Amino acid sequence: MSTVVSSGIAFLNRPGGGKKAVIAGSRIRVSQIAIEHERLGMTPEDIHAAHPHIKLYQIFDSLAYYFRHKDEIDGEIEDDEKMVKRFAKKYKIAYPA
Repeated sequence: MSTVVSSGIAFLNRPGGGKKAVIAGSRIRVSQIAIEHERLGMTPEDIHAAHPHIKLYQIFDSLAYYFRHKDEIDGEIEDDEKMVKRFAKKYKIAYPA
């Protein structure tokens, strides 16, 4: 179940507690949009081309939410990366350090 806030951002319950910010009406996480923009250098238009089912204004809403909650979203990204590294190690899968 999700809760929508006025900015077009919804929150999905996380396994183990907490909530993840997603674009309302989708399962695309704000953290994914942030990674594509900040780390991959994609413009909002590039992100829209990669996710045509998401409206361009929703991408801008996501980025605005990210910059308002940068520490929180960056922490979520870091936590996700740690989890992936643990699984990669456990299952002996090559993963960049």
